[in-house]
Amino acid sequence: MRSKETMVYVLAAGDGLLEERIALVQELREAGIKTDFLAKRKLKLTAQFMAGEKDEVPFAVILGGYELKEGLVTVKEQKWEFVDGKKTKVQSADQGMKAGRAVDLSSHWTPGDDFP
Repeated sequence: MRSKETMVYVLAAGDGLLEERIALVQELREAGIKTDFLAKRKLKLTAQFMAGEKDEVPFAVILGGYELKEGLVTVKEQKWEFVDGKKTKVQSADQGMKAGRAVDLSSHWTPGDDFP
């Protein structure tokens, strides 16, 4: 059982992109999606992933400078499993999918869904 109900963790690859992260977090929250992020200007991507993994957040949305210019973000699903009685992150070669605002993710998740 996850300790928090956060569904999406917003991360930045590259130059912090604090304002862009704040704007996306606000937009997702207004849509009813429980979202979190680290509110610091300069962050390493690894530290951001670790923060989201600590709470077992099922989706990471990664902002990058180039992708933002194209109107895109990367959405990566994250999964956990029990191995020898301990919950561990499932390692995947999947780099996520590029998504723009026109992509409808409601077929994957809607507010109120419960994730194990």
